[in-house]
Amino acid sequence: MDELKIMATRGVHEIAFQQINKLDLPFDTNFLEVGAGEGAFSSRLLEKGFKFIDAIDIKADKFKISQLKCFQIDLNSNFSEKIKKKYDFIIGIEVIEHLENPSHFFRECFNLLKNKGFLLITTPNIESWFSRVLFFRNGHFHWFSEKAYFCSGHIPLLPSWILVEFSKKAGFNLVSFATTPNKELFKKILSYSNMPKKFIKVCIFTILYPFMQGNKKGEISIYLLRKNYQSTPS
Repeated sequence: MDELKIMATRGVHEIAFQQINKLDLPFDTNFLEVGAGEGAFSSRLLEKGFKFIDAIDIKADKFKISQLKCFQIDLNSNFSEKIKKKYDFIIGIEVIEHLENPSHFFRECFNLLKNKGFLLITTPNIESWFSRVLFFRNGHFHWFSEKAYFCSGHIPLLPSWILVEFSKKAGFNLVSFATTPNKELFKKILSYSNMPKKFIKVCIFTILYPFMQGNKKGEISIYLLRKNYQSTPS
């Protein structure tokens, strides 16, 4: 199989897969990857030994794993009504920030999951120290500029607390939380700068970082959620 294009920030797939590995799931676990692109993450699951994997993408013709089924569905729609089965695990890597209604997405995933099923999602961390400095300078958060809207289709701003609150209302509990490494953001703030500018940036970071509160580490946040079988979406 040709190398598949990873439609995610560097390190996201690796850390997301680490969260799955920690669960020590049986190989008959039934997965659904939403916003699957060419199928790079689904390919990782296959290589690990998982066999029961479906996918969703609005451009299903771009999906390149012939032995897996990819449904052509818009995730802004009532997509749970279009798939006549339930899953143990749903994965949405850098998807939710492209959708018109995050709460709707959580409810639809809830409907597609079996009792106590898992949902793993990732999204840009607008609370990161880099994003805060960028907002102070340019008036927009990292990955949510006007350019990002028109080029990448990033729509809802999702601070970690409100994303978790949306998921709880839909019937999920937070199992674990992780971020991509801080070093990747540090590389960004030092890129395309001469030595004087790099020195200034390092000084600003050193001064401001200790005073920042909340989810300040990492460019991308990774949430592992579990369906609360006693809940119904509100």
